[in-house]
Amino acid sequence: MDQSFIQKYFEENCFGKEDCSAGITVQEMMKKPAMAPGVEAACFDKASLIYLQYQCEQDVDELNVKRVEALFFACTGIFISYTFLSILYYLNKVALIDFKQWDVETVTAGDFTAVYQIPDEVWYNFEIQHEDKTRAEGSDFEDYLKHHFENLVSLQPSVLNPELDPPPRAKIANITFAFNNSKLIKLLKKRGAIVATGNFTKLQAVD
Repeated sequence: MDQSFIQKYFEENCFGKEDCSAGITVQEMMKKPAMAPGVEAACFDKASLIYLQYQCEQDVDELNVKRVEALFFACTGIFISYTFLSILYYLNKVALIDFKQWDVETVTAGDFTAVYQIPDEVWYNFEIQHEDKTRAEGSDFEDYLKHHFENLVSLQPSVLNPELDPPPRAKIANITFAFNNSKLIKLLKKRGAIVATGNFTKLQAVD
């Protein structure tokens, strides 16, 4: 390749331009094609393609303009992303407030009612602390559970006012005991049927 010829041609015809179409042939770019050792004849064909790579040169002002444009688009993208995230955050908080408002407006006693199966350990702990024998154990046990659960619930953050510290103290309105006495009820029904029919011979077995 005749590098000096190619360099001169591109400096005269392509330097400083946005577009450049080389008007030279392969034969013109070659040094003495007939004397080039090891060069195949196909390389001198008019249809041969040769790829040249040139480095684009830009002045400082043009480069600064592109940097400013890139900075502008980057900042615009960041602003759009921040705005989008802010809208999502706002909608999430609004939905949470709307849910709490709906929950408060549709609240019923059932929303504050819980079923608790009393373990034997709880009853034993109550028996150890129960010193006042003048009252019925059922009433004292109800007060014992009320005090225990009120302390537990009052330690939890408030749903409507989570910023309150300490949270407002909770109060339990009522505790109702239910007993697992279905077998006893069935026997009482059976005994009542025996008494109603006057078949007292079977009464002793039921008793």
